[in-house]
Amino acid sequence: MAAGLIAFAVIRVFSREIAAIAAGDVFFVAYLGSMIFMASRSTLAKLRNRARNEDEGIIVIVGLTVVAIGFSFSSMFSLLGKDANPSTLHMMLAIASIPLGWAVLHMLFAYHYARLYYAPSGKTGGKPSDAGGLEFLDTPEPGILEFMYFSFVIGSTAQTADVNLRSTGFRRVVLFHGIASFVFNTVLLALAVNVAATLVQ
Repeated sequence: MAAGLIAFAVIRVFSREIAAIAAGDVFFVAYLGSMIFMASRSTLAKLRNRARNEDEGIIVIVGLTVVAIGFSFSSMFSLLGKDANPSTLHMMLAIASIPLGWAVLHMLFAYHYARLYYAPSGKTGGKPSDAGGLEFLDTPEPGILEFMYFSFVIGSTAQTADVNLRSTGFRRVVLFHGIASFVFNTVLLALAVNVAATLVQ
């Protein structure tokens, strides 16, 4: 209820365009905050429990990826609209959507990698075994920080660094992740430069 009243007030004070970008940025910040909080309290037992009960699936991952990239694109395009002199607030919110969307994208994949790795795969010695699929150096049971490291390295460099892929399923997801990262990093960077050049004129 309170969030709805705040959103209504923002829309009344600012344009719908600014309100929409602000709402998206707030969502990104809230998502990142909740994921970082979860990471600070994460244990192997919690990762395994989430993998068994809360896996959102690749379709949802694809959908959220498109939303994150699309929102950042639309925020930057809004600076190229009819308003040749967007307000400082408009520019700040639109520019903030780029690093926020980038971070959300790779945090999303980090948790998905953790779910894939700790998904149940039969039993070994009478105990449920993990699906695995990634090999972290000297880390037989990786925690969420390892998966965040893996995800953000892909997002930053399009490489898997010192982590080895051991399953076709992981290769498929990493392939999609790499392509999404390429689109985000190159197209958005070019768009940002174009926006900056336009606003300077």
